[in-house]
Amino acid sequence: MSLRTRLLLALGYLVVLVTIAFAVPLALNIRDRAGEEVREGARTQIGVLAAGASEPVAARGVRDLRELARAAARAAGGRVVIVDRGGGVLVDGAGAAARGSDYATPQRPELQSALAGRRVQTERASDTLGEEILASAEPVYSGGRVVGAVRLTQSIDA
Repeated sequence: MSLRTRLLLALGYLVVLVTIAFAVPLALNIRDRAGEEVREGARTQIGVLAAGASEPVAARGVRDLRELARAAARAAGGRVVIVDRGGGVLVDGAGAAARGSDYATPQRPELQSALAGRRVQTERASDTLGEEILASAEPVYSGGRVVGAVRLTQSIDA
């Protein structure tokens, strides 16, 4: 093999190594930033939803809540569930849960936390869906007390 061929192979090898050295950290950074943007968007959406749901939850105005839940679910690309202070479903934006179903269960720890007055966002496995989800929940306040909670779930894969 000639010297020229060896130099070209060495240069090609060097170019491949440099490309990999820069591409891998860049791809990881982009993935992390995209994930953080989704999480921040969900936190913002759930905060707006909790504020908007305050009066309808206190008054149990289901029609207003249904429209609010559907609009928020479309905007976030996920599923919105609004529960009363006992964890009973008032509205499921996807229509999957029957009104009054108990959602303050150990399988939905984010709702338990929200009903206790804590804002929470977590990634966890959903036994119902059989996939990883991003679950964001926030308490709904009226008159300084928790009257319910809102939850937004989004597929991690999506």
